[in-house]
Amino acid sequence: MLPARIRALRRVGVPYPEGFEDQAAAALAAQAGTVVTNLKVGSVPAEPDREIIALIAYLQRLGTDIKGAPESTAPKLAAE
Repeated sequence: MLPARIRALRRVGVPYPEGFEDQAAAALAAQAGTVVTNLKVGSVPAEPDREIIALIAYLQRLGTDIKGAPESTAPKLAAE
């Protein structure tokens, strides 16, 4: 199901690299493992296949996948 979702998102403009759908499950498992490990440090037991782990991983990555700021589409002022 995940590969089909990634292909659909790519069609609507999400910049997933070609072939990422083949690596996505492993990437998600690695992220979940990292979150679970970090929670264990704080004495919070968790399983990697829980929805809350996916939410935490999402929030941790929010904004970090951006490689560069997009160019502004706002008109430049005369003073600029």
